[in-house]
Amino acid sequence: MADLYSAIGGNARKVAATGRLGTAPLAFVKVTSVAANGSTAVDYSAETAGSNLFDAVNALQGYAELYWVDGGTEGFIVAYNTSTANLYDTVTNDNADWARAESAITAALGLGGSSATTITTVDLSTTGVAID
Repeated sequence: MADLYSAIGGNARKVAATGRLGTAPLAFVKVTSVAANGSTAVDYSAETAGSNLFDAVNALQGYAELYWVDGGTEGFIVAYNTSTANLYDTVTNDNADWARAESAITAALGLGGSSATTITTVDLSTTGVAID
């Protein structure tokens, strides 16, 4: 039986860091929220019906197609399809980053007052996963 590797060229035997291996182009973001007092972290660890995690993920799905979700006591992380991220602001005619999605999540949580949500990019590197 012939060696499989001798039948394909060198470039076909390479792999580079990518978010696209037979899937849509994926990226990761971390979502954190604070309650109306402006300092208490919203707990996203419950996976029950009507939980904070449900409300936030449901709101975020209006801005991107989500592929993976994992919640914790101080936030949650999602993998999303970068091709479906709806971050364009039709009022200012520019890229609004995640501002509209942050507002939608805050509203969905229904905490009122000075509650707020922040969405930040999760950087992945060859030395591991860094979540800042």
